[in-house]
Amino acid sequence: MAQGASSTAFDMPTIMRGPEEDVIFRYSWDGPARRADLSVDLPERGKTFHTIVEAPIPIFLRDVHRMVDSSPETILSHEVRSVAFSTEIEPLGPIAALEPDARIATPGGERRISSLNVGDLFLTNGHEPAQIRWVCRQDLPARGRFSPLRLRSPFYGLHTDLIVAPDQRLLLSGSEVEYLFGEEQVSATAGHLMDGRTIVRGPFASVQSYYQLLLDRPASLIVNGAILESFDPGELAGNRDLIQSSVLRGLPPELVPASYGSALPQLKGFEALTLAH
Repeated sequence: MAQGASSTAFDMPTIMRGPEEDVIFRYSWDGPARRADLSVDLPERGKTFHTIVEAPIPIFLRDVHRMVDSSPETILSHEVRSVAFSTEIEPLGPIAALEPDARIATPGGERRISSLNVGDLFLTNGHEPAQIRWVCRQDLPARGRFSPLRLRSPFYGLHTDLIVAPDQRLLLSGSEVEYLFGEEQVSATAGHLMDGRTIVRGPFASVQSYYQLLLDRPASLIVNGAILESFDPGELAGNRDLIQSSVLRGLPPELVPASYGSALPQLKGFEALTLAH
C-alpha cells in the first residue's frame, strides 16, 4: 500500500491453490488503535489464515468510492466476483448461513432461529434434545460467495422453502447416496447442490441477514423439515484469539469448544452435482 511518500508492505503464507479455488479476503483497520487485520478464508477447505498489521495506511473514503463505482482509475481482476465495504470490523472465518425465518425443531415445536437464545434446547436429527451454546448473526452483501440460495419444498424433506448461504451444509441419505458413495449419510453444500430446480438463486437484495447456531456438541439441526449441519467453527475451536475475531466474538471463554467438526464424509463439488442430477 502506498500514499504519497508513505508505503507499507506485509505478507502472509497460505495454501491457496490459485484461480480454481474460491477465496475470501478480508482487510479491516482500526484507525485509533493503529492496527489492521488481514485474513484469507478458503471456505471449501474450512481454512482461515490471519495476520495483524501494525500502523497501516488508512484507506480514504474517496478510494472506497473509486473501487465500488468502477472508476476508470481502478482496475479489478476478472477473477474478482464481488467487492464490499463495511463501516464495522467484520468477523473472519466461517459465516452464518440461515435466514432469520428458518424454523428450528425444538421440544416445544418449531421456532424461528432469530427468536432462539443461548441455553435454549433444540432437537437433533435423532430427535434428542441438545443445547444452544451461541447464536451467530451477520448482515452480509448478497453477492458472490454470500449470494442467498432458495431450497425449494418439498425437496430434501422441506415443508417450506428455506433461504441459505451457499456454504450451508445439508445432510443427505438414501439409496442413491449408498449406491454412489458407499455411505449411509454424507454432507454437501447448498452451492454445490444447486441445480436450478431443487435449489435456485435468490432472493435478490443488497444485503442478506444470516443466523447460525453453535451447539454444545457436534450435531445436526432439523430446519423447515430438512436436516442441516449446525455452525462448525473448524480450526477456530480452541483458539481464543481467532474466536474473538470471528462471528463467535463475545462467546464466554468457558464456552469456547476445544475441538469440533463433523465426522461425515463431505462431498466435493462434482460429487454433489452428480448426486443432485
